[in-house]
Amino acid sequence: MRFDAPCRPTVRPAAGGVLGQRLPTSTKAALGLLLLLTVAASAGCGGDGLQRQVLYGRVTYDGQKVTGGDILFVPRGDTTGPTTGAKIEDGQYRADHRGGVPVGSHQVRVRGFLGELPPTPQGGPDNIVYPTVPDEFYTASTIEVTLESGVAKAEMHFDLLPGMKLHRPESP
Repeated sequence: MRFDAPCRPTVRPAAGGVLGQRLPTSTKAALGLLLLLTVAASAGCGGDGLQRQVLYGRVTYDGQKVTGGDILFVPRGDTTGPTTGAKIEDGQYRADHRGGVPVGSHQVRVRGFLGELPPTPQGGPDNIVYPTVPDEFYTASTIEVTLESGVAKAEMHFDLLPGMKLHRPESP
């Protein structure tokens, strides 16, 4: 068999309409609203059904702002949900990813740098030591907060001090 004519795909209109027909404005508006509501519903609660709070505030150590680092909220006890973190920049943080921190009890962990960070010398050593928040505020922190339901946003400051007693919960 031989085909001399070029092959062309057959295009048929969708049922009930003509190919290329424009949707009415009311249909476009309804579809747009449905898309917006779907996105808002999944973003507002983190998509996991947990009640959350946006937390924001300052982080200092010995009166100095923590210029860079991170703060973590680790669920404790019966609190369900993921560990939530936020960057600390210029002494401020805002934990709002996926709607914020899940409601309940959390251990707070902080690590970061103090003061102005000098630029790393070109071709210089990678082992420059910067003043930091002591590691016990991260690895052995006993700072705990409890977030109550019904609050969408809360300002919470963490003013850490040298020699701050980091007592461990008593064993049963």
